[in-house]
Amino acid sequence: MILGRIPETEQRNNLTVRMNILGRIVAAEWAKDNSVRRISTGDVRRWRSWLREAAGSGTEIRIRAVMDVIQRIEEAVRESLFHTSWR
Repeated sequence: MILGRIPETEQRNNLTVRMNILGRIVAAEWAKDNSVRRISTGDVRRWRSWLREAAGSGTEIRIRAVMDVIQRIEEAVRESLFHTSWR
């Protein structure tokens, strides 16, 4: 787990709350029928890749990079849900 590698408790808790909210929004949209959903499996895979890359593979996590990616994903989700034309 990426956030579990963050040593600072308050920072870890704040990011966990953001990720939980984001995860619920993404899951609710992604679970819809393919003909109507605005978040695809490809989107979810891409965002997972962004997070893994940002976190790094060592024991020390790159917190600023993870925070930036979470913000990028939040923006991408908003764009997908609110700024696209209806199919």
